[in-house]
Amino acid sequence: MAKTAASGEPAPSRAAEVDDLSRVIEIQRRAEARLRARFLEHGVVDQAIGALIARLDCSPQEAFDQLLEIERRSGRDLLEVAAEITGRGGEPLGRTRLPMAEAVPNTAVSNIGASNTAVSNTAISNPAVQVPRIERAADADEVARLLLADTLAWSGANLAGIALLLPDGALELVGTDGVPAGVASQWRRIPPRMDCLLNVAVRQRSVVWAEAVRGKQAALLGEAGPGGAPVGRLHAAVPLWLGRRLIGVVEIGWPPTTSFSAEVRREIAAVAGTAAQAVVRARRLPAEAEGFSDDWSRPADLDRLRVIMDLAWEPMLLLARIPNAGGRSTGLGIVAVNRAALELIAADTRESTEDLAPATVTFNPIGRRLAETLPWVSTSGAYEAFREVLRTGVPFRDPEHTYTDSAETERRLRTISLSATRLDESSLLVSLRPTDEGDADPLRAARLQRMTGAGSWEWDVQGRVVHWSAEALLALGARIAPGPVPVDRPPYAVHPDDLPERDRLVRDLTLEGRPGQAEFRVILPDGAARHVRFAGEPILGEGGAVVSVFGTVQDVTERRRAETALEIAHIQLAAQRSRAESERQLANLLQQVIMPVEPMRMELAAGVEVAARYRPASAGVGVGGDWYGIFPVSGSRLLLTVGDIAGHGFGAATAMARLFHALHGLAVTGEDSDRLLTWLNGVTCELAGFTIASAVAALYDPADRRFCVANAGHPSPVLVRSGMARTMPRPGGPMLGLDPDSEFGQETVILEPGDVVLLYTDGLIERRKHTPDEDTSRLLADAAHVDDDLDAYVDRLMAHAASDTDDDACLLAVRFS
Repeated sequence: MAKTAASGEPAPSRAAEVDDLSRVIEIQRRAEARLRARFLEHGVVDQAIGALIARLDCSPQEAFDQLLEIERRSGRDLLEVAAEITGRGGEPLGRTRLPMAEAVPNTAVSNIGASNTAVSNTAISNPAVQVPRIERAADADEVARLLLADTLAWSGANLAGIALLLPDGALELVGTDGVPAGVASQWRRIPPRMDCLLNVAVRQRSVVWAEAVRGKQAALLGEAGPGGAPVGRLHAAVPLWLGRRLIGVVEIGWPPTTSFSAEVRREIAAVAGTAAQAVVRARRLPAEAEGFSDDWSRPADLDRLRVIMDLAWEPMLLLARIPNAGGRSTGLGIVAVNRAALELIAADTRESTEDLAPATVTFNPIGRRLAETLPWVSTSGAYEAFREVLRTGVPFRDPEHTYTDSAETERRLRTISLSATRLDESSLLVSLRPTDEGDADPLRAARLQRMTGAGSWEWDVQGRVVHWSAEALLALGARIAPGPVPVDRPPYAVHPDDLPERDRLVRDLTLEGRPGQAEFRVILPDGAARHVRFAGEPILGEGGAVVSVFGTVQDVTERRRAETALEIAHIQLAAQRSRAESERQLANLLQQVIMPVEPMRMELAAGVEVAARYRPASAGVGVGGDWYGIFPVSGSRLLLTVGDIAGHGFGAATAMARLFHALHGLAVTGEDSDRLLTWLNGVTCELAGFTIASAVAALYDPADRRFCVANAGHPSPVLVRSGMARTMPRPGGPMLGLDPDSEFGQETVILEPGDVVLLYTDGLIERRKHTPDEDTSRLLADAAHVDDDLDAYVDRLMAHAASDTDDDACLLAVRFS
C-alpha cells in the first residue's frame, strides 16, 4: 500500500536520493520501452486486420472478429496470430509483455522524484510467473482482481473496475474488485451522458485523473451514485485499446492521501492499458459464443432467449441464482417462462385445468422463487438436482420424475419429465412436461382447442342445461364465465337467415338421436357476424332416449372469409382474362389492318422500289405500337414514315392507329416533313391518355431527287450507297407528346440512282446490354451489301436483326432508280 512519509522524519542521505533518482530514471525508461512496444503491437494488429480485409473481402469489424476467432481456436496469443498473418512470425516485436513483471511488488511509492519518499530495493518479479495469470483469467472480475493483486500491487491500488463500450455508446461494467456488490450493480450500465470519470476517459480517449475533473464533480466508481469525489481520494481512468480500436476503459482507485509523480502516473497508465487483451479473452466464454450472456438481466439477451423458448412446444423455464446484499446465492428464481410453461404452472396452482383461456391466465411467476411457485421441487429432490447442475455443469434428465401434489382434499402422485442444463455459472434452462395421461390430457386438450379455435360443450337434456367450456365461449364470442347455462338462454344469437339450419341440427341430435353438424352465423354483442360450426353426438339412455349430447363448436369465420375472397378473386381473374383476350384480339385486328404481317412489296411510278416487313412482338410482351407507311403527296412526291408508340397492348395499338391515320390525312396538305411532325405532335398531345411516340417523316421529290427528313426522337434512317452504309444526319426535335409547342427541323439529302434508304423502329436493333451506337453498327455492317432482289435483302436484314428485347419491329427499304 502506498503511504506518505511521516512528518518529522530526517531527510534522506544523498546516497539514498541518488538511488531514488536512478530508480525513477529506470522506471521511466521501462515505461517508454513499453509504450514503443505497445505502438508496435497496434501496428501489427492493424496490419493483420488489413490483410484479412483484403483476403476475405469483408468489413474491418468482421476482420477483427475473425482475428479473435483465430486466436481462440489456435490457443495462441493475439499478437502471435497477427504477426503470422502479416508475415512477421519470426520477427521480434520488441515487446516485453511484462508491464507489471518488471514492477516492484509491495513497494511504498509516493511522489517518487518529487518528494522525500524512497522506493525500497525489492526484487523484480518473474515475468514467466506473473504475466500468464491475468491472461488466463476466467472472467472480467478475475482480471480486475489480478490487476490489483499482481499488475498494480506495487502502487497500492485497492479498487478496479472494467467497463466495456457498447454499440450505443454506453458502458457496461463487466468486472470489479474492491467495489461492494450492491454499488457495482448500480453501476452495471453507465449511460453516455452520465458525468463520471469513466465517460470522461471515453470522450477524451486518453488517460484521465480524478483531480483534473474534480471541479466538474465527476462521479467516481464505488460511489453510490453521481456526485462529488471524496476528499483526498485518487482515481484514474485508462482507456483500453485493441490495435486502434477503443473497447472500453478501466478505472483504478487508491487510498486517501495517495499521490504519484508524473513519471509514475505514465507507468501506471501504460501498465493498466495492457489489460485489454485479457478482458477480451476472458469475455469470450462458450456461453457467449452461443449468443448467451452471463447477465440475464440485460434485455437484449433475455429477449433473444425468450424467442427461442417460445418456439418450443415443451414447457421451459429460465432459472437464475438470487443473490443477497453480500453477493451470496439465496436460492433459485424464475427469470423467464414460455407460454407452455405458464399454462402448466397456472394449471398446477388451480384446483382444475378447465379455465385456461388466454384472457384468464393472469398468474405471473417471473421474479418469484422457484420453491414458492412450484413447492414440489423442494420435496421431490428436483431442487437439489438443479443446484448440482449449477455446481458441476453436468446436465440433469429424469424422464419419470415423481412428486406428490397436495390438493385441498387429497394428495396425488404425479409423474413429470424433467431436464436441466446450465447456461452459465448462475443460470439454468429447465424443461418439464407431465407424462401421466390423466393429468396431461386436460392441458393438452385445452391447448389444442385454442389453437384450432374450437371448444367443447355438453348438453344435459333432462336437466335442461348446457355446460360450456372456456374455449367454446371464446369461439362464440360470448362474454360469460364457463359453466352451466340454461338451454333456453344460449350464450349466442343465431342470424335469422340461419335459424332453419340450427333447428335441423337440434332435431337430428334430440328427436332423431343421431350425430349431426351444421354451420351457421352468430351475432356478436357488437353486431358483427361470426361463422361457427357445431357438431354433436348424442348419448342414449334406457329405451333409446337421448339423455345428453356431447359436442364441439369451432370458429370458421376466417376460413369462410378466405373462401369468399378466393371465389371473388377467381371471378375477377376470369373477367380480366376475358377482357384482356378481347382487347388483344381487337388490337391484333386493328394492327393487321394497318400493318400486315405478310411480306409487302410496292411498285410505284415515281421510280421507287419498296419492300417492307413487320415482325410482331412475342406473345408475352403483347401488341405493340410500331407503324410504317408510304403515302403519295401532291404532285409526284412521296411521303415515307415510320413510328413507334411507347408501351404495348390495346392502348398502344389504338394510339398507333390514330397517329397513323392523322399523318396520312396531314400529308394531303403537301407541307414539308418538319411541318407535318409539328402538327402530328399536337395531335399526340391531345390524345385522351398520355402518349409518347417517336417518328420519322421523309418527303422524296423525284424532280430534283431531294430527300427531306424530319425526326421526332427516332433512330435515324440509314443510307446505303456504293457498298457503304451510314446513318443520315439527325435534325433537331423531341419525341411526340412531350410538349405541344415543340418545333422540329429537317435535313435534306440529294439521292443518287441506286441509293437505298432504310427506315426502321428500334425493335430491329435494340439490345439490353449495348449502347445505341453498338446496336446500329451491326445493322450498318449487314446493310452495306444490297441484294438485287430487294425482298431477299429485307428478309436477310430481318433474319440477322440483333435485337433481344422481344419488341415488335418494322423495316422499310426504299431503292431509288
